Amino acid sequence: MKAMLSQPMNGKTEQEIVETRNKAIKALEAAGYEIVNTLFTDEWYSKEKMEERGVVQIPLCFLAKALRI
Repeated sequence: MKAMLSQPMNGKTEQEIVETRNKAIKALEAAGYEIVNTLFTDEWYSKEKMEERGVVQIPLCFLAKALRI
């Protein structure tokens, strides 16, 4: 079984996002799920690099990438 996490990020600190995500991952793995990583943290997906490439709808770009996976 596989699980993909989707969580609200707007208005949350990076620490809040990571803590919530880690808690969910721990619970899902304990239930036997393999986690599909859709948290894109490499430099290619940094706000600065995406703006350099002309990406206007950054949240939509992240959604498209997650759906592709």
